[in-house]
Amino acid sequence: MRWTPNRVVALYLGLGLFFLGLLGLFAAPTLQEGTWTFYKLDAVINLVHVATGAIGILAVFTGRSRLYNQACGIFYTLLGLLGLIPALYFNDQRFLGLTHMNLFLNLTHLASGLAALVFGFFISMYGTWKVTARTAL
Repeated sequence: MRWTPNRVVALYLGLGLFFLGLLGLFAAPTLQEGTWTFYKLDAVINLVHVATGAIGILAVFTGRSRLYNQACGIFYTLLGLLGLIPALYFNDQRFLGLTHMNLFLNLTHLASGLAALVFGFFISMYGTWKVTARTAL
């Protein structure tokens, strides 16, 4: 299987989400609010990150990287945009009453989602990078 731009982005996005979700579980293993660097987290959003990251890693090796970038782009862009609306925080200042999020996390979701959208919808699936060894003449 060749390494297309969509496959590379899906791999980096999947690995990033998966490992950052695991790190977040160490910082906030319960439903109580925890902080990790600038982010406010809890177990719900960390498990969302782990799940979407694992799906991304799986998509890279099953040939569904463009579909993953499209779906992940839509999901995280919407999550980032909706997270910027203060009226959606209730039940002890939780987003939709479910999870803790703050401005930094919302902006990260928005940036990741937009990058995935660009690659998923606007970058051709057929451009490839070929890894070759260069030899001196």
